Amino acid sequence: MSKKLTKKDKVLIINTIIGWSEPGITWEELCKECSTFLDHKPSRQSLSYHKDINEAFRSKKNGIKNNQNNFKKPSSLAIASQRIFHLESKNRVLEEENRNLKQQFVIWQYNAYKHNINKNILDEPLPPIDRGRSDRKLI
Repeated sequence: MSKKLTKKDKVLIINTIIGWSEPGITWEELCKECSTFLDHKPSRQSLSYHKDINEAFRSKKNGIKNNQNNFKKPSSLAIASQRIFHLESKNRVLEEENRNLKQQFVIWQYNAYKHNINKNILDEPLPPIDRGRSDRKLI
């Protein structure tokens, strides 16, 4: 029986996927690479079962397919430094926004529970948009 992946294992696996520098990525290659830092060799199924690992894998595979891994080298260190600073700033802003959205979600989740609103009600689709002309009646 295979060992369950811990949060730390998941983070290591996702970072491995993000830092993948080979020209292609397959589940088998990823499993082999993961066996170097895990106590065991995970199966493709055990890795793809986790949504965040699966998303990172698909994103990396699409990035390789669309040739997004090959980026241009900056012409100078100043330009590279400026780009890094810009990306780090943008990353901080996005992390803060994500933290705020998670906090808002927890509040909504609690309020939905408090008012006895279940997941089925929350997952109902939006009503269709009526783009037809509506005639206003004058009083």
